[in-house]
Parts: sequence; C-alpha cells; structure tokens
Amino acid sequence: MRFLEIIYQKKFSLISIFLFLYVMLNLLDGERGLISYYEKLKLKDLLGEEKKSLTLELNLVEKKNSLLTDIVDIDYLETLYRKKFMVGKLNEKIYFLGIAEGVSAVRSLIDNFKSLDFGNITFKIKVQRPITFSKKAYIFLAVTAIFNLLSIVFDQLVVQQEDKIRAMDQMRNEKKQEVYNSLNSHKVFNELFFRLS
Repeated sequence: MRFLEIIYQKKFSLISIFLFLYVMLNLLDGERGLISYYEKLKLKDLLGEEKKSLTLELNLVEKKNSLLTDIVDIDYLETLYRKKFMVGKLNEKIYFLGIAEGVSAVRSLIDNFKSLDFGNITFKIKVQRPITFSKKAYIFLAVTAIFNLLSIVFDQLVVQQEDKIRAMDQMRNEKKQEVYNSLNSHKVFNELFFRLS
C-alpha cells in the first residue's frame, strides 16, 4: 500500500524518467540511432571506395572496347605493350641480368641477336664485360655475410630466451594460483573451525 502511495506521489518524476530513458535509448540505439549512424557512415565509405574501383575498372574496359573500333589509339597501345613486354623509350637503356640459371639464357640471347626490331622501336644489343670485384669487395661481402649470420644467431637466441621467460612466467602463474588456492582453502577451514568452536 505504501508502495502505491509513493508511486502516486512521484508519478510525474517516474514518467519523466521513463520518457528520458526512452528518448536516450532511441537516440543511441535503433535503426536511426547514433550507433546506427556511425555504422552507416562506415558502410558509405566502403561503398564509395568500391564505386571508385568499379569506375576505374569500367574506364579500363571502355578503353579496351574503344581499341576494337577502326580508329586505333596508338598512345594507349604503346602504354599497353610497354607494360606487357617491358619495352623502353627512345635512348633508354635496358639491362638483361642473368642470375644463376638465367646467365646462360642471357648469353644465348646476346649471341643470337645483335638487334631486335619491332617496327618503330629497335633494340641494339651491346655486350658488356662481366663485372670484376676487387679484394676489398670480397672482404666487404664476407664481413657482411658474417654480420648477417650473427644477426640470425642472435635473433634465434632472443627467441629462445623469450620462450624460457614465457615458460617461467607460466610456471610462476601456476605456483601463484596454487598459493591462492591453498590460502583460500586455509581461510575456509579457519571459518569452519571458528563456527564450530
């Protein structure tokens, strides 16, 4: 009865509190709330980025389709074959490097061709003598290799030390848990003993 009297006396305050909570919940949550607003902003940004990528892809497809007509865009074709065949520009030097198994392929290319002619672009192949290294270069290379090996060794030592620290930390946590369990059981026994006595 007293509860109903308190509610009746404070009904304006209670209604105000419920209305305030209702407005706040709708402000923050729901389909049109603040949280939903930020989620929709993120979605809008993602869709904007997707639109940009699709626009670029569409422009590329349209450019390729325009090449299928009778009018040929020579500039675009030039950029395409430069990308595909790694063709250089006028007076640009291109170096073919052969590493390990590739050396024989580059040498056979040099032996078989003196120039490559692609119509408006011609490549002249010049043979360059192999690079010779001095004793200082070999020493520098050896020192670099030693430091590299030392770096790998010390990195592995650090990793092993971190593993040991992790294992010790785990063992310490287990021991700490055992101590807490023992203290807790001791506390329980003391309480039981205190109640019995």
